[in-house]
Amino acid sequence: MKSFPFDASGRYIIEDYAGQRPFSSFLPGVAGPMGIPMWVFYVNRGQGISSFGIESKDSPILEFQPANKAYRLAATTGFRTFLKIQPGERMLFYEPFAPWSAVSSQRDMHIGLNELTLVERNPELGLTTSVLYFTLVNEPLAGLVRKLTLHNTGEGPTDLEILDGLPRLIPYGTDNGALKHISRTIEAWMKVENEQQGIPFYRLKASAADHAQVSPV
Repeated sequence: MKSFPFDASGRYIIEDYAGQRPFSSFLPGVAGPMGIPMWVFYVNRGQGISSFGIESKDSPILEFQPANKAYRLAATTGFRTFLKIQPGERMLFYEPFAPWSAVSSQRDMHIGLNELTLVERNPELGLTTSVLYFTLVNEPLAGLVRKLTLHNTGEGPTDLEILDGLPRLIPYGTDNGALKHISRTIEAWMKVENEQQGIPFYRLKASAADHAQVSPV
C-alpha cells in the first residue's frame, strides 16, 4: 500500500492525485469569530474545487454536485486554465490539470488545515503550474481565495496568453432544487448589476418559488 508523505508545511501530499481512487472532502468552513464561513467541496479530479457557496447548498456560487457527479464534472465545470504558449517558433495550446492534457505531467495535491494546493510539473513544456485555494477568515464577507502561479522551468523565455477562471457563476437567490429541475427556466430570473464598475453583482430579479406572492431578492 502506497504511503503519502507530508511536505515542509505539514500538508498531506497525494502524488498523481487524479490517478488515485476518487475521494471528496470539504475545506473546514471556519472563518473565526469575526468572519463569515464558506463551504468549499473538493475532489481529486480536475482543479479540485467542485462547488462552493454560503449557508447551505441552496446558496451556491458554483453549483453543488454530489460526489459521484463531481468526479465526472470537476474538470469541465470547475476552475479551468487555458494557455497559449509560444516557446521559440512553435505555438501550443495547453490546459493544465485537464485529464486530456499531458499524461506525462506530474500532478500532486497538497492538503493543509485550511488550504488546498495543486501542482503540475510539465518537463516537456518547461512549465510548472500551481493553484492555491483557501477561505477568508476574520473578514466581514465570505470568500474563496484562488492564486494561480506559473513558473517557467525551461532554458529560455516563453510567451504566454492565459484565460483562467470559472465557466459559470450562480446568482444569489437560486436554490439547488431550481438548478436541478428547472435550470433553463430559472435563467429568466437571473441578472448582473454593476458590471460597468468592474465589480459585478449576480442575483435573481425576484423570488422564483411557486407562490402567488413574489418578493424582490
